[in-house]
Amino acid sequence: EDEVLLASASFEEAEIRGALKKMACEAMREIVAATGERTDGRSTTQVRPISVEMAPLPPVVHGSVLFTRGETQALGTTTLGDSSIAQRYEDLE
Repeated sequence: EDEVLLASASFEEAEIRGALKKMACEAMREIVAATGERTDGRSTTQVRPISVEMAPLPPVVHGSVLFTRGETQALGTTTLGDSSIAQRYEDLE
């Protein structure tokens, strides 16, 4: 009976992709829990080192920093000024 319902049901591609991704994530968690090792060879308690690069942008930006850990990067910026050059309002339209 369940097979008949599944065969007659129509699924959107996004739903199928989401279900497959969820199954893959659950399977990966089970493997990591069972072996104690991540796919890149690190243990579950080992953290990748972080690198910090100061001022990767030109000096027109008063402060910038690039943080890198593995394949993940975050870029932070700061531009200073007094109230005479402050943005008066935001218009998102």
